Amino acid sequence: DYVFSNLQFDQRFKIYATTNPDDSEVTWYYPVGNASADITNYVTYNYLEDNWSIGTLDRGAFIHAPTKEHPVAASNNVVNVNSNYLYTHEFGHSADGEPLNAFVASGGIGLGDGESFMAVRRGIPDFTFRGTTAAVDLSLEVRGKDFPLNTETVLATAQIDSTTGQYHLRARSREIIIKINTDGADYGWTLGDLRFDIRTDGKR
Repeated sequence: DYVFSNLQFDQRFKIYATTNPDDSEVTWYYPVGNASADITNYVTYNYLEDNWSIGTLDRGAFIHAPTKEHPVAASNNVVNVNSNYLYTHEFGHSADGEPLNAFVASGGIGLGDGESFMAVRRGIPDFTFRGTTAAVDLSLEVRGKDFPLNTETVLATAQIDSTTGQYHLRARSREIIIKINTDGADYGWTLGDLRFDIRTDGKR
């Protein structure tokens, strides 16, 4: 389990949960690392879409303020308490003016309970972009592994912008994982339904 295998159990009393009803989310902030660790990580559950997301973020408090347009959170700098700030969340497309590194990844995708290899030849993107579309640059990776205990490797990549109609790939594996990365500061994006040309490519 991702959370409990990384949780600093001796500091579990610092864990707290918060809600963001505008996005149908419940988030837990928790510490990892050494015995004196403070909050560095989060795990979010979207109860409308029934999915989870994870990441690193040092927030000592978070509130969905009904009197404000966006949620407000406080940083958690315990080394230098004079360097803490209040942040407006869910606003803009940058990380306090810096590029916002983000990714989304699928679970493992297989055919016939993993009995067959698959060949991925083509993809059709489905994104909604916000902000400066001229700056859009998403990186899509097709990762794969042939056996459950293998380490996944990058099999093919494609760059996607606001004008991409389709992209061609060449990947073969028993199980694939789709990962999309971005590090932009001037745009936001929402992932729709990606489509791929996937065919059975024999057994081994």
